[in-house]
Amino acid sequence: MSNSIQFGSGVSEAVLDVKNEGSSTNWALFGYKPKTNELKVDGTGDGDLSEFVEELNDGKVLFGFVGFTINQTHKYLYVPWCGEGVDGMRKGLFGQHAQEMEKWLGQGGRGFHLQINARTTSDLKESIVLEQLNKVSSFIKASSLKKAATNFEAEKAKSAEYWNNQKQADQAHAKAAASYDTEKQNRLAASKQAETQRLQSQAQATLGAMEEQRTATSAAFKKDQEDIAQKQANAREANRQKILSEQEQQKQSQHVQADAVHGVSSKPTVQGRVNTAAHTSTSTSTPSAPPPAAKKAPGKLAAPGAFTASASAAPPVAPKSKPAPPPPRAKAPEPVPEPEPVYEPEPEPAYEEPAYEEPAVQEEPAYEEPAAEEYPAEETYTEEQSAYPQCRGLYYYAAETETDLTFNEGDIINILDDTDPDGWWKGELNGAEGFFPSNFVERL
Repeated sequence: MSNSIQFGSGVSEAVLDVKNEGSSTNWALFGYKPKTNELKVDGTGDGDLSEFVEELNDGKVLFGFVGFTINQTHKYLYVPWCGEGVDGMRKGLFGQHAQEMEKWLGQGGRGFHLQINARTTSDLKESIVLEQLNKVSSFIKASSLKKAATNFEAEKAKSAEYWNNQKQADQAHAKAAASYDTEKQNRLAASKQAETQRLQSQAQATLGAMEEQRTATSAAFKKDQEDIAQKQANAREANRQKILSEQEQQKQSQHVQADAVHGVSSKPTVQGRVNTAAHTSTSTSTPSAPPPAAKKAPGKLAAPGAFTASASAAPPVAPKSKPAPPPPRAKAPEPVPEPEPVYEPEPEPAYEEPAYEEPAVQEEPAYEEPAAEEYPAEETYTEEQSAYPQCRGLYYYAAETETDLTFNEGDIINILDDTDPDGWWKGELNGAEGFFPSNFVERL
């Protein structure tokens, strides 16, 4: 696209309308069509110079043509206008287009008397314009081709000087604008960098606070878990101590019962001693299940002969480890029962007293009744019909977990599985199944 100015339709007609003495039009204003170098009519009016000035715009390049009547003489003013807000390519072409417009007005009978290049409205004060118009004669810048060559060359040199100055001013303005843009970009980059650093510092502070909160929360949670574990351990220890206390009380109760039995037979008659000896001999010939053996290690049964001679010994401690539910039971061989120690009451001098040889006392069966009550379970329960081997509880055992089996002394338990090497058997009692320590029972 050419950078030369172009004149659209209506531009020439508007200039001639201002010069027409019979027309009421006193001024015409011309601007560019959008994104082109083609002029168009922006406005006309029949008012004076002030009305024309009101139509000027600081952000545009415009060209004006104004008519005056001075002393009944018509004179015309050409105004190239470049507002202070104009920049870019439009401002750079202003000087070239103003000269081309000046040349065009000098042709075709259009002509003008005075040219004022304006950037602000103060350049077009009416008093200044009228003063300059009065100084020029009616033939200056006329449409006639008979202009004096000297005056034409002088005006041409004056115009060239003006546009040279205008070009230098435009270059200085462009340099200042470029410097301002560079400074603005530098300030913007510095501002962005400062904002980025501020956001990074804020993010680091936030992350640090979150990490501290997470550490504190983790420490509090860990302490709570440790407190819960300690409470559970204390509860288990208290339960164990309770069971041991109950077993100790049961042991003391058994001692009291044994002492009561011994007290009844402390002074038997001669016949009673004979019965006692006979019963002792009978009892020795029929071995019963061995009392509980003391454990050398958790879950392991003691070797034969490791238990005491007293039938009321404290119940052993149950194995600590419990097996997982065992596979289908493979019947193990019956263990050889340990020999039962023979209870031999110490002889008392009272047995030699003749008072106990009276016939009336010989028939007293009081001593034989406790002995008969001590062994009925062995004869009674061995005859029960069961598909599983059985055992008898020697002590009271309280289940420690929901998978254990609780039983009392003397209960008969069906053995479902006795293959665990640590001594935990699985059994059934009254329809309930569970695990129990094998050293709390005797096999039948």
